Amino acid sequence: LERSTRPALGSTWFERQYKTMLELAVALALLFLLCAVLQAVIRQDPRALMRSAFLALPAAMLLCFAAVTLVETALAVTDWMTARVLVHFESDTKRFFDDVGSVLAPAAGTPVPGFLLFLGSLFVALATFVVWLELVMREAAIYVAVAFLPLCFAAMIWEKTAQWCRRLVELLAASILAKLAIA
Repeated sequence: LERSTRPALGSTWFERQYKTMLELAVALALLFLLCAVLQAVIRQDPRALMRSAFLALPAAMLLCFAAVTLVETALAVTDWMTARVLVHFESDTKRFFDDVGSVLAPAAGTPVPGFLLFLGSLFVALATFVVWLELVMREAAIYVAVAFLPLCFAAMIWEKTAQWCRRLVELLAASILAKLAIA
């Protein structure tokens, strides 16, 4: 669970993708603002109009441009928390492997049969693969969620689509904190 499992959001290939999504978000922001204005006019709700035009639109654009930095900061904090948690388990892990080693190769007596060693090794290999697969899926989920953040931030301008942003941010937060839970 080292730092190499952190998504490279600053890489050039991701920056190109994010820039494309950012351009789409700016265009969609105008569409969502138009929908919000039309809805406010139809409902005769000046508060909704002011909220969309003067609160949600600037917040959405600011968040679009700050999203990658915020996510990278959250990833760094999660890495730090994970490292702090794992430091306390180092001595326990060493003692566990020493105990397992003494059971598998006792000093006096018969060692564990080869088939049981094979099953134990197979279980450890499978568990390691599952953890690796989980970390790969986490990284992919973070890439996809961050790529779609600008579109969801633009959607928060219109009250009808504002819940999209909340749901994606919740998914992203869960994906980021999953590393701590795995550790």
